[in-house]
Formats: sequence, C-alpha cells, structure tokens
Amino acid sequence: MPHIPFSPSQQKCMIAIMDRVVPSNEFPSASVAGVLNYIESLLHMEEQLRTSVQSGLDAIDQLTTATFGSSFAEINFELQDNILKGCLDGRLPERDGAELFTTALREFAELCVRLVSEGYYADPGNGGNRGSVSWDMIGFAVTDADWSAVGGPK
Repeated sequence: MPHIPFSPSQQKCMIAIMDRVVPSNEFPSASVAGVLNYIESLLHMEEQLRTSVQSGLDAIDQLTTATFGSSFAEINFELQDNILKGCLDGRLPERDGAELFTTALREFAELCVRLVSEGYYADPGNGGNRGSVSWDMIGFAVTDADWSAVGGPK
C-alpha cells in the first residue's frame, strides 16, 4: 500500500485551501472535482514537493492556531481567505523570524494556487478535473475525433 502523503490534519488543511482557491458555485469546488487526487499523485512521485507541501500545511495550521485558536480547516471562509491573501501578499501576523516565515508561506501559497489550478483545469486523465467539470465550465468539449487526432482516450 502506498504511503499516504498527508496526515489527517494536513489533508483537512489541504482540502480547505483547495476549496478557497476554487470554491463551489454553479460548478463543483476543487475538492469535489478530485483535485486532491491530482495533488496526492504528484506528491507520491516527488519527495521534495511532498516535503514542501507538508511543511507548508503544518505552518499554515500553526499560524491559524496561534492567531485564532483553531486549525485552518476550522476557521471561517473569510478568515481562510484573509490568511491566504496575507500569505500571497506577504502580510501576516508578526512572529519570530517574520521575514523568513512570510517568504516561506508566500512560496507555499503560490505553490498551492498552481497545484490546485493544474488539478482543476488539467486533463481528467491526470487525476483531477473529475468528470471534466472545469472543461464544461469554460465550454471546452473534446470529441472522440479530437482524442483520435492526438492519440488520447477513445
């Protein structure tokens, strides 16, 4: 059995982050669209990426627990958005080693936005975009003839 890349608390945090990057509206959120599968498959293949993501998830949870008394997954959406925007903008609560902390969390937040976007909008064969939901959202339709032209699934 392959190693699960996330502890239960890291998985909850990752799902919460994913669903703030791509929240549900008339289309499914990132977690409903299978983006976690996409990210987990990458983390199984790339140890350095796995370590970076796990460390970033732990840091986000430490920040929110120290600031709000709850993990990232447990705080409300508005606070989650503020934390993620603060990470991306480099505006976070002061801590010892604040500059290093802010830089690491900015890089982590940028990585999360990239991974979630890849998983949500990529070819469903890569593990995310379950049911081609994002393709439906943007009006992108792939026919059997299209797949045949590129040697893809039929």
